Amino acid sequence: MTEKTKNGGSASGTKGAPDSFKEGYLENVFENSADAIGIMDSHGRAVRWNKAATELFGYSLGELREMRVFDLYPDKERLEKMLIHLRQKGFVRKFEIKVTRKDGRILPFEMSISLLKDEEGNLIGSVGVARDLSDIKRVMAELTRLNRQLQQEIIKSRQMEQELRKARDELENLVRERTAKLSKAGDLLQKSIKRIKDITESEN
Repeated sequence: MTEKTKNGGSASGTKGAPDSFKEGYLENVFENSADAIGIMDSHGRAVRWNKAATELFGYSLGELREMRVFDLYPDKERLEKMLIHLRQKGFVRKFEIKVTRKDGRILPFEMSISLLKDEEGNLIGSVGVARDLSDIKRVMAELTRLNRQLQQEIIKSRQMEQELRKARDELENLVRERTAKLSKAGDLLQKSIKRIKDITESEN
């Protein structure tokens, strides 16, 4: 069951709710989203900028209004690729690109952007959602390092195993050679003893 709100809507959605409630609901979602959300005009200047975006990029909405959002992308070739896809498709999904924060750090981001158009189909701007991939990239790099280290340990282990097998084979060959020599020496000794015995018996 869904709990009815004072405005007549339900707690699980905004269907049937007054416009004022919908606007407040959407405003709350926008401002408190865990993801960075920004709304740009058709010239690439910030119109709206939520709290997560301010924390993630370091820029306030007032600061961004004095610059173009395109200035945040250091890799212009990668930016152009993203914009071409955006113009052709009307959106981009989970596009990886580096962004420069206010503190100068360049970090990997995942961008999802959709074009905004008016009722007549004219372009009026875009809305974008950004996610910092730094932690994911760091974990992936650590996993890659550990995997590479494990592979090196496996190679070393195999090399050691081959060396031990070689040493064992050499030892077995040496034991066989020594055993054969001892056996031959034993035969010669037995023959010598028999000859001495024969000579001794003949003299008697």
